[in-house]
Amino acid sequence: MEEFRQWRSRNLNKVGWFCLKLGISANIATTISLILGIISVYFLFENQALFVLFAVLHLIADGMDGVIARVSISTKFGKYYDYITDNLIVSLLLLIKLWLYVDDYYVLIVIGLYVLYHAIYLLSKMEYPMLFCRLMLIIMLTLNLPTLAYLAVGVVSAYTLAMQLQTSMRTKQREKES
Repeated sequence: MEEFRQWRSRNLNKVGWFCLKLGISANIATTISLILGIISVYFLFENQALFVLFAVLHLIADGMDGVIARVSISTKFGKYYDYITDNLIVSLLLLIKLWLYVDDYYVLIVIGLYVLYHAIYLLSKMEYPMLFCRLMLIIMLTLNLPTLAYLAVGVVSAYTLAMQLQTSMRTKQREKES
């Protein structure tokens, strides 16, 4: 992992500086990522090739916002903005479109668990553990595995909620001991 971080710093920081010189801030890259993500959701189950194209562009733009943020001044707003656009807006829209496509109420349960663990994460000021599942969701939808996609998100959501509960209990235990 450390080797990857060093490679990333050596090679991608130049790209981040180039984007900043062009006037593309991390928040602008996040907005571009959001727009591309929404377009990809639009094409989900309508045109697979365009879904894949825009999903990949969304992921690239999302990666670029992090590269730009690392070479510039990152802000608390930017951190929350990136999180909300990627994990709440795009992923939630993917899940909603998936629900409309499969017409299965189990997807609504998965969406509820997904929203719950993200709410807990936000209420903990991004300190409680959380697993991200957007990439997994996009890959499974790209492979046209909608049922497996929502089931996997359900498992990730349940596991994340269990980790958050465990963290909460440990925090309360430490507070009692103090």
